[in-house]
Amino acid sequence: MDPFGVLGVDPNADEAEIRRAFRRLARAEHPDLGGDSSRMAVLIDAYRSALQMVSPVTRDRRVSGRGARVERDVASFTVDALPVVAHEALLMVASVLGDVAEDDPPYLLEFLMRDGGDVWCRCDLVPDAGSTTVSVTVSPVGDEPLARCEMVRDLLVAELNALSWD
Repeated sequence: MDPFGVLGVDPNADEAEIRRAFRRLARAEHPDLGGDSSRMAVLIDAYRSALQMVSPVTRDRRVSGRGARVERDVASFTVDALPVVAHEALLMVASVLGDVAEDDPPYLLEFLMRDGGDVWCRCDLVPDAGSTTVSVTVSPVGDEPLARCEMVRDLLVAELNALSWD
């Protein structure tokens, strides 16, 4: 399977293009929106494969417009809930930890984490068979040292686990 062909993007596409293509296609193919579950599964596989081909884990890379070092962890953790519910829970956690910068439900959440130094965080949510896989990207703000994805992931998971899911 050619993941770039499935997503309809050029093989030289960057992460942002891959994400936009996936979100556009997911809105049309998601079973909750009248799409086909087998087609959605193919899209998810293509999305993950394309992202891993572009940058499985990136360290000390310049990101356009941010000028900062970045660390990315594809498939950081899984939330046992559909993306809409997982996004709302992450939005609550992000609001507690800092300031929400961009909110594109249910697939993207960006926020400035103020707990332990200013760190820009991006959470990409991907539907995964009744649950949601969350990929975390972090970048320090200003002269802060490079934040570790593992630390941010562990903090997000701890805060999510502290929520009442009833």
